[in-house]
This record gives sequence, C-alpha cells and structure tokens, in this order.
Amino acid sequence: MKTCIPVCRGFIGPISDDLPALIIIFTGLLIFFIAMSYAFDQYSQKLHQFYVHKGALHVSRILLSKGVLPEDPDALVDLGTPVAQRYGLELAVAYGEPGGGLPSECNDPDNPYYIYSFPAPVIDSGSVVVKTLYVCVRE
Repeated sequence: MKTCIPVCRGFIGPISDDLPALIIIFTGLLIFFIAMSYAFDQYSQKLHQFYVHKGALHVSRILLSKGVLPEDPDALVDLGTPVAQRYGLELAVAYGEPGGGLPSECNDPDNPYYIYSFPAPVIDSGSVVVKTLYVCVRE
C-alpha cells in the first residue's frame, strides 16, 4: 500500500494570501492621494487668481483716488506701475467711451489681460466728462 505525504498546496507565503486585499487598499490610497493632489492644485490656482484680482483692485483704487483723472492715461500708468510691480503684474491703462468696445491697449489675444472697467470723470479739453477707465493687468 502506498502512503501519501501530506503536501500543503496553495500556500505560497504570508503575503500571497493577503494580496487581493492589499491591491484594493493600495488602489484606494492611490485614488485618495490623486484626489488630494488635484484639490490642492485647484486651491492653489484659485488663490493665485485672488492675488491677481487683489493687485488689480489695489491699482484701481490708487488710480481712482485722485477724483478727476488727467486726459493722458500714461500719467496713470506711471502712478500705478509701482503698485502693480509689487504684485508682479504688468499694467495698461486706457480710456474708452461708455458702452464702447475694448481699447487696443488691453486687447492682446496672445497674452490676455484681466480687464476692469470703471466710470471715471476725466478732464477732456478743459471740461470734465465721464469716460470708462480700463485698468488692464496681466502676469
């Protein structure tokens, strides 16, 4: 009669028995860290946009604080450039007619501006008229 020696089949090692559960755990961790990375990236982008908008509004406040603005917008650029540089922004200022289109100074499709418009009293040929002040900033 033959005697059989018991053989433990199917047992490879302690890790191999838990391998299906470990794959699920590592996949879950990978998805979690990808989601967290995406969320932090979105938060960082929004924070940067708020910083640019804050800089633009700070520049606009400085430009509009004079009350009546000069006819030449280059004087306003000289006034607002130091504040814009503190925020790392490039500044362009232009006047337009109320309800008119964008001025050419702020219209660059290759490197777009953030454009803010405000009604502002402007000295034009000795009289005060209301024009639209365009404050255009970009990084």
